[in-house]
Amino acid sequence: MKNLSITILLCFTALGLSAQPNKSYTSTIDTLFAIIKKLPSYKAQIKGEEIQRYQDLVNQLKQERPLNHWDEFFTLSKLFIPLKDNHLFFSEMPRITNLEKFSDPAFVKQYKASEAFKNLPKADTNLALLENTLARKNMDSVEGIYYFHNDKIKMGLFRTAKRDSLVGVVLESKLPYWEPGHIVLVLKEFKLNHFRAYFGSQEYQYFGLLRNDKFMHGSLTETHWKKRTGKPDYVNIASDVPRYQFKTLSDKIQYLRLGSFSSDEDDLEVTAAFFDRVKDSITSKMLIVDLRNNGGGGYKAAAQFMKLLQDYAQSGNKIYVLINNRTFSYAEQFSIRLRKSDNVIMLGETTNGTLAYGNNDGTREFIPGSEYMVYITNMYDYGNYVKYEDSGFPTDVNLDPASNWIAQTMNYIKANNK
Repeated sequence: MKNLSITILLCFTALGLSAQPNKSYTSTIDTLFAIIKKLPSYKAQIKGEEIQRYQDLVNQLKQERPLNHWDEFFTLSKLFIPLKDNHLFFSEMPRITNLEKFSDPAFVKQYKASEAFKNLPKADTNLALLENTLARKNMDSVEGIYYFHNDKIKMGLFRTAKRDSLVGVVLESKLPYWEPGHIVLVLKEFKLNHFRAYFGSQEYQYFGLLRNDKFMHGSLTETHWKKRTGKPDYVNIASDVPRYQFKTLSDKIQYLRLGSFSSDEDDLEVTAAFFDRVKDSITSKMLIVDLRNNGGGGYKAAAQFMKLLQDYAQSGNKIYVLINNRTFSYAEQFSIRLRKSDNVIMLGETTNGTLAYGNNDGTREFIPGSEYMVYITNMYDYGNYVKYEDSGFPTDVNLDPASNWIAQTMNYIKANNK
């Protein structure tokens, strides 16, 4: 396995050595630095001696000469690693902008003849041997065989000779723009099962940086690769489950699911209608509030629920909040604020750790003369949430991922309210 790892890394590093480095490389660094200096996260975190350290990083990167486009992308990504700002996103421009064209065999043939496709990083190795080796890995190991998007891509992920580095190689693909052997993921482990992820977008075929990918429950949480564990998923709520739910579980316990705080105009109408329906219906002394897989949103959607729940708790009632790693962004802030109330207990697992900053208008910065863009953050951390960035907000009670979380919560309530 070690020799196999070395072979793939050599192929990846050597890819495209004949290509000339981007002549605007230094200019790209200057432009990225100018963008970064305006970010709320930079202003808040890079102070005092850190200013000179960051400037030294910029100067160091300017002295490097990337061997090829992929080396350049990884090098430029180093500008973003020091910032604890997981909403911030650096990536290439998409190579694919119209997926419908790939239903045309002539277009597929034309695309595969293009330089963009030919220059995708590829591992020249024995894929059958790789798959056979990885198939024997335990499900609790980050190494192994993963699937994406209804099994449209099958990937083998393994540690390289450098133990903090992993490479993901396509083993099978039903998508015409990814082929067996393509390198679709590179992970750099910065603490146990936490990674900087340099990933290939499975649909639009660009590479991007995610600062805080995690291996949990047989899955990579941010890049969404999953192993076939053969076990039910009790941790997450499926995407086809209604985002808002309210029901009575027993004569003493009611259940409220808040699956989103989206502030889009249409979503706000749905949220307001649901709130009006439930605001006078919470009559039990104990309430389970389910924030699992709530991807966040904003104050406009969340404020009414926050006041409702705070008033409920302050009246002597008890709230049991379910959170998981997909409790994200504003939903994490909501959890932290709600936990400050008496009679509130958090159950489940630690939240995602992407909450301190944000983007309130979807702004992207496109780098002139290059193939890169930045999804910026322009919201300040007024709530001092940065201490939870990366790490997430912890629970009071951890739940077992191997059984139903609502049932576990009800058992906990019964055991602690005799």
